[in-house]
Amino acid sequence: MGTSTFMKKLSIATFGAAAITLGTGEVAKAGLNFISTSAGQVGVINTSTGGFTEVARGSFMFDLALSSDNKLFGSDASNLVGINPVLGTFSKIGSFRAFINSLGFDSNNSLYATGGSGFYGVNTLTGAASLIARISGFSSSGDLAYDVANNRFLATSKGDSLWSIALNGSAARIGDIGFSQVHGLLFDQGTLYGYAGQQQIVINTATGAGTFSKNVAGVNGSIGGAASAPVPEPATVLGSLLGMGALGSVRSRHKSQRQQKQQADALNRS
Repeated sequence: MGTSTFMKKLSIATFGAAAITLGTGEVAKAGLNFISTSAGQVGVINTSTGGFTEVARGSFMFDLALSSDNKLFGSDASNLVGINPVLGTFSKIGSFRAFINSLGFDSNNSLYATGGSGFYGVNTLTGAASLIARISGFSSSGDLAYDVANNRFLATSKGDSLWSIALNGSAARIGDIGFSQVHGLLFDQGTLYGYAGQQQIVINTATGAGTFSKNVAGVNGSIGGAASAPVPEPATVLGSLLGMGALGSVRSRHKSQRQQKQQADALNRS
C-alpha cells in the first residue's frame, strides 16, 4: 500500500480512545477545525472546500475552543460546556461567573476568554473565569484565535474590527475587517479565517482587512464560533503513524512466534 493510500485510510483526529472519521476518504490535515451555528450545530469545517459536517447539536455555543489534547469546549455565554463530538453530547462544566462569548487556548494549553471589555483566564475544571484586564475601546463580538507565531490572541470587537491581545491583557486595534457580524475566527495552516453569517473570509493579520473566500455549505443559521486544532508537522505525523504500523507488525510477529512455540511444546508433551 502506498503512503498516500495509507494516509487516506486513517481517521482525521482522535478524542480519547474514539476516532472521528468524516467519511470523505481523505485526511487534509492532522487536526480539525470546528464551527458552531445559531441553530445549535457543532461540526467540522473544511476551509478548502467550505464544506460543513455536523457532529453534535444542542444549545447554541457562542464560541468553541479546542485544546492540544483534542478536548472540545464551548461557551453558552454563562457556562463552560464540554462537547464530545464522537457521542454528540454536551455537558455543563461550571459557571464562568461572568458574561463570556469567546474562548481560545494558547500553546501552553491554558484557556482564555473575552466578554464585553474583559479578558479572562478560565479554569477548565470548574469553568470559573478570572479577570486579567479590561481593554479600553474593545467589546468582544465573539471569538479568539491564538496566533502561535506571535504568542498572542486575535479577537473581533463590535463594529467588526480585528484586535491583538497579549497574554497579559495588553491590546491594540489592528483595523477594520470590512464585513459585518464576524463572530468566528480560526487559524488553519497559518491563515486566519473569519466567519460572518454563512460566509468564510480570509483576514489579513497585519491590517485586519477581510477578503471573501467562499460560502459555507450545510449550516443552518449563522456561524457563531470557531476553533482550530493543533496541526503537527506532516513529516512528524507520518513518522508517528508509520511507527505505529511498524510496532503493530513487531507485535504480530512476536505473537506468531509465541503461538509456534506453544504448538511445539504441546506436541512434545503428547
